[in-house]
Amino acid sequence: MLRLLVTLIGIAAIATAFAGGQQTISADDHEARNAGVTLIALDLGSTSVSEKDAAVAETALRILVDSVSDGVVALMPYSDAAGTAVGHRAGSAELANAVSTLVQRVASRAEAGGSDQFAALASAFGYLSGEGALSGSEIVLVTGRMQDGSQENRDRIIGFADLFIAEGWKINAVMLPSATNEARGFLSSIVERASGRWDDTGTLSGMEMFTSNVLSMNGELVLDIALRSGNSAVQVIEVAPESTQLSVAMVRNSPGASLDLFDPHGVQVGSTSNAAEFVTTPNLLVTFITSPEPGTWSLRATGDGLPIMASVELLSPLELTLVEQPPLEAGQRSVLMAMATVNGEPRWLPGSIVTATITSPEGASVVYRLADNGEGGDAFLGDGIFTVVFDASPDQGFNDVVLELGWDNYDATIEARDSFQTEVFPTLRLEPSAGGAIEAGLEIEVGTIEVWVGEYPHPVAPSALTVLVTGPTGESVTGSLRMVDALDDGTAWKFEVFVTPSETGRQAVTAELNVEYVGRTFITSGPTAQTSVTVNYPVVLFDEIADETANETADGSMLPVIGGVMISLLIMLGVVVFVINRRHVMPYGYIYDDRQQLILDLSMVRRGGLKGLTSRGVVSLADAPELPVPGATMVFKRSGVELRYENSGNFTMRVDGQPAPRVTELRDGSRIGYSGRLFEYTTTRRHARRIAPVPTASPEPAAG
Repeated sequence: MLRLLVTLIGIAAIATAFAGGQQTISADDHEARNAGVTLIALDLGSTSVSEKDAAVAETALRILVDSVSDGVVALMPYSDAAGTAVGHRAGSAELANAVSTLVQRVASRAEAGGSDQFAALASAFGYLSGEGALSGSEIVLVTGRMQDGSQENRDRIIGFADLFIAEGWKINAVMLPSATNEARGFLSSIVERASGRWDDTGTLSGMEMFTSNVLSMNGELVLDIALRSGNSAVQVIEVAPESTQLSVAMVRNSPGASLDLFDPHGVQVGSTSNAAEFVTTPNLLVTFITSPEPGTWSLRATGDGLPIMASVELLSPLELTLVEQPPLEAGQRSVLMAMATVNGEPRWLPGSIVTATITSPEGASVVYRLADNGEGGDAFLGDGIFTVVFDASPDQGFNDVVLELGWDNYDATIEARDSFQTEVFPTLRLEPSAGGAIEAGLEIEVGTIEVWVGEYPHPVAPSALTVLVTGPTGESVTGSLRMVDALDDGTAWKFEVFVTPSETGRQAVTAELNVEYVGRTFITSGPTAQTSVTVNYPVVLFDEIADETANETADGSMLPVIGGVMISLLIMLGVVVFVINRRHVMPYGYIYDDRQQLILDLSMVRRGGLKGLTSRGVVSLADAPELPVPGATMVFKRSGVELRYENSGNFTMRVDGQPAPRVTELRDGSRIGYSGRLFEYTTTRRHARRIAPVPTASPEPAAG
C-alpha cells in the first residue's frame, strides 16, 4: 500500500513537471515513433567520477545510438535532477549533432552531482507516455551510483519499474567502471524485474561483452594480451569465398592502443576505402569490410601498456550441411551426402575440398573426403552435393559429423557440425529342413525362414516375403508359406516353407524381404537353404496280379485272358515309347577345344537300356566321358540346347565370359570355360582331325 502511495505521488509530480511544457521535445516524424522509442538516460553525475567512467560513457552512448536503425532515439542527461528528454529520428543528422554535444558535456566532467535514479525513471516514463511509445520501447540507464539508497526511495523506484512493465517497456542498465556495489545490486534487480539487459563495464571482458551484445557481433576472440607501449601483435585472418562482411573489433583501456587491418595484398585499409566502415570511441575500435576479397588478411594491434582484446567475425551465406536421409544400415556400404548452399540454394564450388570426420556411437573417428565430380556415388558433377561411399559403423545410434569445406587456392575453411543415425536393419535366416522320402503329390517341409533385427525377432506380414523354391533341374516348385506362432495382427517372425516336389533331389529355398523400416523402404535377401527330398511314385507289380489269379489259372481257363492283357500292355508300352521319342530331340552339335580340335560329336553319343528310350535328348557325363565339364548335363529341346550345371566342386563354370547359372541356354558358338580350359559348342562340323579324348586334368582355378 505504501509503495502504491509513493508511486502515485511520483506520478503527480511528473504531471506537474510536464504541465510547464519544458520536459520533453518530441520527434516530428510520426512514422518513426510508430517504430518504437529508445531512450538513453546518461548519468552525468556518475560520468564525472573518473576519466575512465567518462570514456566508457561516451563509448556506450555512441554504440547504443548506432545500434538503433529505425524509430526514435531520445537522449536524456541527468544527475541530481531529472533532465529533459529530446527525441530524434534514428540515423538522422540531428541525432548525430545531439550525440556530439552530449559527448562534449561528458568529456568535460564539469557537471558533478548526484544520481537521482527515481527522477530519471519518472522523467523517462513521462516522455514515453507523452510520445505514446509502443510496447517494446525501452530505456537504457548509463550510470554507476544511487543518490538515495533509502528503502522509501527504493520502493518508489520499484513502483515505477512496475509501471514500465505494465506498458511493455523494458529497463536496461549499463554500469560504469566506478559503479558502487549498492547501485549494481539494486539496479540489476530492477532490470531483471523489467525483463531488460544488464551490462557491467567494470572489466575489459565486461566491456567486450557489452559491445558485442549492442553491435550484435559474435566474433571469435583472437587477441587477449597486454602489450607494452609501442609493441605490436599480428593476427592472420583467413577469408573464404562468398563472405559478405568482415568485422574486426578491439576493446581497449585507453585511446593509446591502435588497430590496423591489411588486405590479402598487404595494403592497409584506410578511411578512404569505399568498402570500409569504422567505429571509433575511447574504448572501442571497429572496422567493417563489405564483401571482403577472399584470401589471407591480417590485423595489427599496437599496445599502450594495458590489456587489449580483439575479435574477428566473418559473415557468409555459404553453409555446409548433411543432406537429410533416413537412418543408414549399420555395418553396410552406405552413401553420405553433404550440401554446400548459398542462401539456401546448392552452389557449385570449383576448387573446393570437403571432408567429413565421422565419430561412431562408440567413439571411433574416421575422416573421409567427399566429391562433387559425378563419379562413384556422386550423382551429378557440380550440383553442390558432395558424396562419399563408406562403410557405416556397425554400432547403432547417432554418428557425429564434422564437415570442413576448404579450397585449393585459399587457406580459409568453413566448418559445420551435424549427425546421422545408423540402425540395425532386419536380416533373414534360412535353414534347411530334415527332408526325406515322400509320396508323389504330397507336401513336405523344405526350409524355415526367420526375421531378426540384431538380437531380437522381428515380426512381419507374410506379404513382405517373396519365397522361391527350385527343384534339382532348376524348375520352379509349387509351395506355400506358413506362419509359426502368428501374432494377433497377422504377423510372425518365423515361417515354414512347404512344397509339393515332382522330382527327387535337392530343393533350393531362396527368400527376399521387402519392408518399410525406420522411414525407408528396405529390401534384403538371405542365404539359400537346400533340403534333399526323395519322391516315390506308385508301381504296379505283375507278380501281384499273378498271385491274385493263381487259383483261377490252375485249370488253364484264364490263359487266353492273361495273354490278351499282356498283348495290350505291350502295345501301350510301344505307344508310350513312340510318343516319348517323338517329343525328344536327338543330340546334335560338336564341342571343340581352344586349338579347334574336336573333342566330342554329340550326335554319336549312344545310350542303352530304358534310359536310352526315355531320355534320348539328354547327355550327361556318364554317357559321354569326353564332355569337358564334370557334373554337366546337356538337354536338347525343340527350342534349343540347355546346359545344366551343378557346382558341387571347387570350380565354377563360365559361359561367354560370365559366371554360369544353374541353367544356361547354349547358342551356336557359345564358349565354355572350366578349370583353366576353354571349349566351344557349335552346330557346324569343322574339317579337322579328331583327337582322342583328353583325360580330365587336375582341378585348376576357373578362367576369369
